[in-house]
Amino acid sequence: MPDTYLSNPLWNCRDNVRGPRCDSEKTPLSHSHLPVQHLLKQLESYQNTPRGSVDIRPDWLVDLVENAAELFDPEDDVARVGFQCSLTETDWAVDVFLGLVEHVGGPVDGSRRPAAFRFDVQGVQDLFSGVESVAWKTFPAEPTTEIMPAMENSVIEVQGWIGDESVRLTIHGLPIADAGPAMRRYPDGSLDVV
Repeated sequence: MPDTYLSNPLWNCRDNVRGPRCDSEKTPLSHSHLPVQHLLKQLESYQNTPRGSVDIRPDWLVDLVENAAELFDPEDDVARVGFQCSLTETDWAVDVFLGLVEHVGGPVDGSRRPAAFRFDVQGVQDLFSGVESVAWKTFPAEPTTEIMPAMENSVIEVQGWIGDESVRLTIHGLPIADAGPAMRRYPDGSLDVV
């Protein structure tokens, strides 16, 4: 099984510890998505965190994640981008997604909802030196006979290369299974970054 580096501006799942807390009043959030400086801060904090192994992500891979994060356009004012990178026997596998919003207080206390968003599919192709394939995959929640099936998740998968490296980039419609909440929304409408 390949060594997986789960890196995320939300938490550090590889070490199963929460990263430094980000206060939304001290750290301004972009109108459309998590700014690149948040990703850079997180990468810097991981460099200073003992992990028992060396981070093998090359600079071009970090650039790919940062540039892919820029292509998310959330329907709400703000969202947080998470990502996971792993080196397989054949390529680099990169997963990107928007984190969940957890409601704190009020009638929907404890509920979590995914972010609705648009993603620039044309723009993601421009991040590659060459693109072998672009595919949209859907995963139904359960079989249904209704005219409109319930969708659990869908992904866009781009297979290509950057320089000499083979890369599979997957853009998830929902956060990956291990993702916790990215932000907390309070009854007064305020947001807190987790």
